[in-house]
Amino acid sequence: MMHVDGSGSILSTRKALEEMKETLLKNALLPYYKNDEDLYNRRVLGSGW
Repeated sequence: MMHVDGSGSILSTRKALEEMKETLLKNALLPYYKNDEDLYNRRVLGSGW
């Protein structure tokens, strides 16, 4: 589990984190979700960042 602090200290990197959620992070984690994109999308949340 990974949690990103939402206190505002990462605001300058928020856009990059959102992009990673749909690209690099997704590519790296999808095999752990048996390549099930629906499961990945349900478990990897970006809202609130």
